Amino acid sequence: MKNIVRVLAACLLVCLTSAPLARAGGGLGEDPYEIGKKLGTRRNYRTALKYFQKALKQDPQRSDAAERIRAVEEQLEQEEADKTTALIEQGKSLLKKRRYREALKVLLRAASEDKSNPEVHFQLGEVYLQLGEYDKAKAAY
Repeated sequence: MKNIVRVLAACLLVCLTSAPLARAGGGLGEDPYEIGKKLGTRRNYRTALKYFQKALKQDPQRSDAAERIRAVEEQLEQEEADKTTALIEQGKSLLKKRRYREALKVLLRAASEDKSNPEVHFQLGEVYLQLGEYDKAKAAY
């Protein structure tokens, strides 16, 4: 019985550790660059980035991996910008509906995503103004 449990535990461990690679379509020995490409086409950019970085580490002269890294990083930046924009729009909508506390929560999340976005700070100032928190409004503007 102990042997069966050990074998099952070992199988489970192998399955759990190889699942991300299997989902990516990679097998043992497959080029990390190719795995990264497959992940990228599935919009799994963060994991794809890791595989491209691994490919570049294996061969520092591999310019295609370096180019993919730059492209994936740009894609991730765009996704973050899109996320911030969506949060700002949601906050503005809540502000128009006079749901100030909810708008504040959403806009604070947007600010945590992109601290340098002027639109976030302007909308936070508007919310704080409506809540009567004038010092915070002034600081946000």
